[in-house]
Amino acid sequence: MAPLNVLMVGTGEYTTGFVGGGMSGSDKKVGVVGLTLFDLRRRGKVGKLSMVGTSGTKFPSIRQHLNKNISQAYNGLDVSFDSFPADDKVDADAYETAIDALSPGDAITIFFLIRRTPTRKQRQKTW
Repeated sequence: MAPLNVLMVGTGEYTTGFVGGGMSGSDKKVGVVGLTLFDLRRRGKVGKLSMVGTSGTKFPSIRQHLNKNISQAYNGLDVSFDSFPADDKVDADAYETAIDALSPGDAITIFFLIRRTPTRKQRQKTW
């Protein structure tokens, strides 16, 4: 059976350990989801990995963070992944493109922050 391909939805603390432009201050400094999937790929349990967020402009910094804090610390563990949207794009609907790139039987993990602050429209209703 071929290794499972996995799309990681969300690029923050639980997936990469990268928040607010740098490493998380919590116990998840290198994430949990990404680290686990990179190791599972090393073991041949998963194949192609991809990651989707809304801001592709974060991906170069995320890759640098993962290389420094995972690959260099774990004997060259491969931390490569396909990213959506492209590194120079911002696209709130990038998840659609990422899902379309999957094949039947591939897996998706979803870890992202749900906005808890009221939207502009919600704030206007309270005036």
